Amino acid sequence: MKKTLVMTIILALIISLTSFVNAADSVTANIVIEPTEVQEGEFTVKVQFSEVVRAAIFNVEYDNDVVEYVAKSAGANKETINDKSVKIGLVNDDRDVVELKFKLKDTAKKDDKITFKFVPFEDGVTTEEGRKTIAAGATDSITVAEKTPTNIPDTPDDNPSSPSNPSNPSNPSDDDSNDDDATLVPSDSNNNGGSTTASQNDDTTTTSGEPTKMPQTGVNYVAVLAVVMLVVLGAVAVKKSIRK
Repeated sequence: MKKTLVMTIILALIISLTSFVNAADSVTANIVIEPTEVQEGEFTVKVQFSEVVRAAIFNVEYDNDVVEYVAKSAGANKETINDKSVKIGLVNDDRDVVELKFKLKDTAKKDDKITFKFVPFEDGVTTEEGRKTIAAGATDSITVAEKTPTNIPDTPDDNPSSPSNPSNPSNPSDDDSNDDDATLVPSDSNNNGGSTTASQNDDTTTTSGEPTKMPQTGVNYVAVLAVVMLVVLGAVAVKKSIRK
């Protein structure tokens, strides 16, 4: 019984040690996409290694029916665009992240899910510590979001305001402004209670421009002159008769 227990413990230690050694001799890779939802245009796919990689060759698989490969990171030395993948090569380049640029095609539709998969071209990569294995199968996805409409029609006004001057819609503020500018002619209280007509004004003058009536009293000048002449002639006649 004790011998069996000891053998079980020793076996477990051996398995744990082996797993630790294998983990130390391997590199993991992950796919990270930013942003996770795309309406249109370009987006970034990142290949992240668990440690700095000096040399590696790997593929990133994608659906080229809805996605177009655009460009790689400045540090990636080689690239080969295949039918549904792009092969990236790192040579003498210490980095733990490789960024790849992709672009949605017009064929992409709302709610389409696009998956990117990391596939190593070889079983291992070269690190600062030497050659290490790397596993395949890391994936990440993005979703095609609904596009924002660019031309939104104006909403009609439920209560359109009418011009204040319908007869002149080009100048709605000019409503009855002429009535406000009208000047009232003041009445003359001295002209027979303020009612002076044009016919009365015409009778007060002669064709020579001399008035025929005395102002305000309305007396005829011709009649007054005739009376004065008669008085003068009568006085002269009386004076002559007295002298005889």
